[in-house]
Amino acid sequence: MTELLHHPSGPAFLGYFFAWFFCVLVVGRAMRDVLLPDRSGEPTPAALSSLEEPYFAAVLRGGEDEAERCASVALEWRGYLELGKDVVKVKKAAAKGKLHPLEEAVLEAAGSAGAPYLIPGVTSSGFVKAAEAKLRTLGLMLGAAEARLDDAYLWTVGFVALGPGVYRFGRGVLLGRPVLFLAMLLGVAFIALLVSLSPRRLTRAGERALRRAQERYAFLDAAQERGLTVDPADAALAAGLFGL
Repeated sequence: MTELLHHPSGPAFLGYFFAWFFCVLVVGRAMRDVLLPDRSGEPTPAALSSLEEPYFAAVLRGGEDEAERCASVALEWRGYLELGKDVVKVKKAAAKGKLHPLEEAVLEAAGSAGAPYLIPGVTSSGFVKAAEAKLRTLGLMLGAAEARLDDAYLWTVGFVALGPGVYRFGRGVLLGRPVLFLAMLLGVAFIALLVSLSPRRLTRAGERALRRAQERYAFLDAAQERGLTVDPADAALAAGLFGL
């Protein structure tokens, strides 16, 4: 390894590094399922029915920000909010308990002057955490320990895959050698690493449940794309399952 890091010419090292990176990426993807197996299996009927709740579907599909975005749009549809380009404005208040807990949290946060369209963290301690806990109980999302192990594995694979190139780049900079092509290759390799080994949020059961719910309610998404009027509850479900 020392010989490969120090002595090959620039073009030769680029070839060695590309081969090394490709091999580590392929092996890393294969070993991920071996070292971190997903035994979630098929989604249960309870898991499938949970995704008929729009905000549970939004949390599963896109996390906290997506759930909050769906709630903001649902409030606009019902006349509670006005969504501008940069800010949201409260158009009318709602009686306590009349709205969904997530909608209440978003409406309350939007009451501050000049609140941004997406209010960071507004739901993090309330509905979304409860929803994520339920989705984990149903086997649709990775548990906290599993997610940490997966993150650690990705960091390890990334370090092994990019390490030789980063070392050679740093050494080249210190010695005043041209490193432009290596820098470009490292950038491409980093993007490929992110695309090929992105962090997991969902279990296989979660992916299957979301896919089946999207297939079941595909007609709602198609209706909205054609500009047809749908019931607000159906529109909210479509937003949760397919996005805005």
